Amino acid sequence: LFDTVMVSANDELVRMYLNGKINYKDIVKKLIKIVNLKEFVKFKKKIPKKILDIVNLDRYVRLKINTKGV
Repeated sequence: LFDTVMVSANDELVRMYLNGKINYKDIVKKLIKIVNLKEFVKFKKKIPKKILDIVNLDRYVRLKINTKGV
């Protein structure tokens, strides 16, 4: 599931960059910060049991980035 965190976070950060909300150089800095958050590190060892696990995690990561402004 950790790859879902990385892909979702990267997609959202690129979207923010394209909308002029962050600088290009901030994408990598913020991505590293996000994937090192304790709430996302725990997904390194988890394997999805169903597609809904991936979909829900994707939504959560995107929501977290947009509401918290990481």
